[in-house]
Amino acid sequence: MNIEETSRKDAIAVAAGRIADVHVADNNRRPSGEGSIGWLDVLRELAAGYDSYLTLEFVTPVDRTPLAPSPERSFDEAVRSSSAFLRDCMAELAAEAPAGPTAL
Repeated sequence: MNIEETSRKDAIAVAAGRIADVHVADNNRRPSGEGSIGWLDVLRELAAGYDSYLTLEFVTPVDRTPLAPSPERSFDEAVRSSSAFLRDCMAELAAEAPAGPTAL
């Protein structure tokens, strides 16, 4: 929902309750948090009607030229960083949630 829709928020709201699977990649096809998508907003919007898995789907760029600026990043490392980033976002959302009833 980054290219076809004019409003991601509206598209998620219209599809609420019918979203079966969410694949997660940033706008540049890299792991979440490495592009320009506001993931905290995306997760906040999804929370209104989706409570299942997020599937990581991204491409790790490979520069095999002799003058590559840095060593290649492993796929496992990219999965770990993307997962950690999303967990941090979800923890931030949980902290925003209103507290339940307090015991007197």
